[in-house]
Amino acid sequence: MVEQFRDDIRNCHGERSTNPNPSCTDNWTAAKTHEEDKISVFEKTSIFLMACRHGLVECIIEMKCSGELAKYGLAAINWMLDICGKDQALGHDIGCSSCKTVAASSIGAKADEHNLIITVNAFHGYAHNHLCQLANHLLYLDSFGIEDLETCK
Repeated sequence: MVEQFRDDIRNCHGERSTNPNPSCTDNWTAAKTHEEDKISVFEKTSIFLMACRHGLVECIIEMKCSGELAKYGLAAINWMLDICGKDQALGHDIGCSSCKTVAASSIGAKADEHNLIITVNAFHGYAHNHLCQLANHLLYLDSFGIEDLETCK
């Protein structure tokens, strides 16, 4: 499920996001890609988790030796679109960067067809610059009510 997205961003020439502020996540470690072929002394493992707004875990992906690569998020989003269908939204610490990543990936057209909204979680949104907040923060987007999308913290 995950490995099909391993080189997705490098190999796809999809439409890039029209985010008016492309440099918002330049300073954030989570927004940077890491190569899997780097030598590590210790194996780093972690999980990529997706939960619904009610706190129910919907998807768990084991991350193996790769830091924070886009392939895990792309695999989870692809799964969500297949299972949950149209008109879904998700919050991510680096939602502005994730939006660009999805748009440039092999699932970009699918995400557009399904009206996927990717936003920045409420707490993390305040660390982003003002233009990013206006485009991606829950405070300025319709349909989220009082949800903060910080379920997985």
